[in-house]
Amino acid sequence: KQRRTAPFAPGSNEENSYEEMTMSEIMCGKGDYFPGLITLVHAYLDYINCDTITRERLNTYLDFIEKRSTGELVTTATW
Repeated sequence: KQRRTAPFAPGSNEENSYEEMTMSEIMCGKGDYFPGLITLVHAYLDYINCDTITRERLNTYLDFIEKRSTGELVTTATW
């Protein structure tokens, strides 16, 4: 798909482009240019040196979210 261009931010020369993505691409990443929100959460947890107990608890939720976004776990919308 073709990427669209959004208006420039005031005082910025950076191009603000966007494109449509599936829920899976948003959560898990797309190509080399978008890592996905789950990957960003993992990176943040590494950055703040998240303790093991909290990390294990969050991994359970993040795995659930990833499986829902990829369709591996069906949602009530499928029924």
